[in-house]
This record gives sequence, C-alpha cells and structure tokens, in this order.
Amino acid sequence: MTTAVWAVAAWALAPGALAQQNLGALLPAAVSIHFVAFGDFGRRGKPWEAQVAEAIARRNASDPVQLGLTLGDNFYECGVKSVHDAAFHDLWEVFYGPLKIPFYATLGNHDYARGEGACAFGSGDPQAEVEYTRLSRTWRMPARYYMFTAGPVQFFALDTVAWDRRERAWIERQLSEPPPAGVVWRVVYGHHPVYTSGRHHIDPRVKQLQRELLPLLVAHHVDLYAAGHDHDLEHLRVEGVDLFIAGGGGDEVRGVERRERHSLAAASAHGFLDVEADRLRLRGTLFDTDLHSLENPPWEKTR
Repeated sequence: MTTAVWAVAAWALAPGALAQQNLGALLPAAVSIHFVAFGDFGRRGKPWEAQVAEAIARRNASDPVQLGLTLGDNFYECGVKSVHDAAFHDLWEVFYGPLKIPFYATLGNHDYARGEGACAFGSGDPQAEVEYTRLSRTWRMPARYYMFTAGPVQFFALDTVAWDRRERAWIERQLSEPPPAGVVWRVVYGHHPVYTSGRHHIDPRVKQLQRELLPLLVAHHVDLYAAGHDHDLEHLRVEGVDLFIAGGGGDEVRGVERRERHSLAAASAHGFLDVEADRLRLRGTLFDTDLHSLENPPWEKTR
C-alpha cells in the first residue's frame, strides 16, 4: 500500500467552486488502495465519533489507509457558519487530524440546515465546507460534487441534498465516458441512500434517487454506491449494484425499521465501511467499533 494522498490541484480550490470538478489521478492506477467511508458523525457531547475514529485508527495501524470518504451530515445540528467555525476543530480535526489521512467529503442535509427545525434561526453554509479545504491537511471538499481516481478506482462524489437536473446530467455524462486506462472499478458516493431498511426508506429524495440515479448506476456498471443518512450499517444489492450504508459515524444509531427486500445484512451499530481494491479484486467490509464485520465473509467482487 502507498502512503496517504495529499495533492489537490490548486485550481480545484478556487473561491466559489461549486461543482463539476475533476481532480484527476491522486494515485497511479497500478497501485492497490485501501479507503474508508462513514457519515452522520459530527455531534457534540457524545462519545461515538471518538469510538469510530479510534476504530479507524486501529485499522489504519494494521493495514494503512490511503484515503477516506465522508457521506454527509458532517456537522450537527446546523452545519458550519464559516471556515472559522469552531466545529471544524472540535468535530473534525480533533478526531481525524491525527490520522493524517485525506478525506474526500460530501454534504448532507444537516450541512445545509436551511433554517428548519432546530436550525430555525440560522442555516449552515455548505460553501464553507468547500473552502475549508484550503485550511486543512485532512479535509478535502474541492466542490459540492466532483470526481477523481485513486489506484484502480474512479470515484464520483455527489451532492444528493441539492440534487437536480444539472447534477444528474453531469454524472450521466461522466459515467458515459470510458474510465482512464488502468481503472477497473467505479465507486459513487453521497449522503442519501438509494434503498434502505432504515427510517428514511420513504423519504422523497430516496425515492427520487431510485428513479433518477439508480438507472445510471445500473446502465454504467457502477460497482459500489456508498451513502449515509440512516444511522446504521447496511449492505443491499439492486440489479447488480452493491449499495452500502455507513451512517453510524458518530450520531445516535437508530433501529432498522424493516428489512428492505434488497437487503443482505443490516445492523443498528456505529462503524464504517472499509474497502480494499486492486485490479483484480474489490473487497468491502462494514466494521463496527470493535472491528467486527457485519458480514462473514465480507463482500468481494472480482474481475
């Protein structure tokens, strides 16, 4: 395994960057990679984010991780106000700065907040999460949706909160292009799941993604879609696409309300998705904070 990836093109961090950025290759296609993913984590006053971070640190010590993905709801309850918001230090750098691993983040509904509910008197500033990339060695959000490659994997980070026709056209266009030479796996990730056994199975946005995103994942042979939003761990498979929910990153977990017919395994637990990839194998494991796997054997796909 190679060392962590730090390079991010300077043009991708320009003020006001919103979307449609291609970071290019962060690691050569010939190398194998190990990455982790989790969402729904930045909650003050609870012990669970520290437990997940400690579990990732133990995994990294035994098998070095090159990069991570966040699956949105990075900062509860109401996102951040600016790049100087204390939440960046208290809820990100304290836990993940010491790992010295770059995490490529996406936005969740709590990162927008939009002046509703507990956030009635103020909304989060999603653009601050983009611009904080300039100030951190581990936080990477070059745009609200973007793409990159690392090793044999092509990654597409979505903003499912602000999902619209432009973003759908962008991801369709990118998936229609042949992957770069040496890239054999495709991973798409965002906050909202496509299917879930959790409480959000009836959410309008989840239903919309079933209609508008899932057909693209199927048609273009995407190997893995990772999401959060429901605070649990789950593996589903729909029309040949493997769907992982890793929303147990640090907020309170919720019960799995009903088992979706596409579900292969589910648990109300804190934890994260751990993925290893080389040119012949893609292996995904949902770990809890004791590093117990949700599935035995873990999911694996081969070429």
